[in-house]
Amino acid sequence: MKIAEGVHCEVWIHSKALEVFRTAPDNDRARAEKFIDHISEHGPELLNDKQFKQEGRYPSESGKIVVCAVKSYQLRVYGGWLNGPPRVFLCPEVTIKKTNKADQKQLKRVASKVGEK
Repeated sequence: MKIAEGVHCEVWIHSKALEVFRTAPDNDRARAEKFIDHISEHGPELLNDKQFKQEGRYPSESGKIVVCAVKSYQLRVYGGWLNGPPRVFLCPEVTIKKTNKADQKQLKRVASKVGEK
């Protein structure tokens, strides 16, 4: 489902990820939506590591994928970039973390889903 569209890119989220996103606290969800809108209009360059962070490069069917996280407190919207046109930030997973450390299995899963052919 497309959740944002701007000059820089479109942002898409898988339906199961959207279900988790909707269970997040209202203030976390509102902040994350603000960052997602910013990414769609301007890209992630002006966001700091507490708002948008590259988590690493992980293997997928189409090569190495850079997995990124849109962050708001413990809410994480994980995704990766697809070249277009249009350019797309695809978000296959969302989590509400209990710790600050990223789940490496989840990051590998995200890369695999983003890189599917």
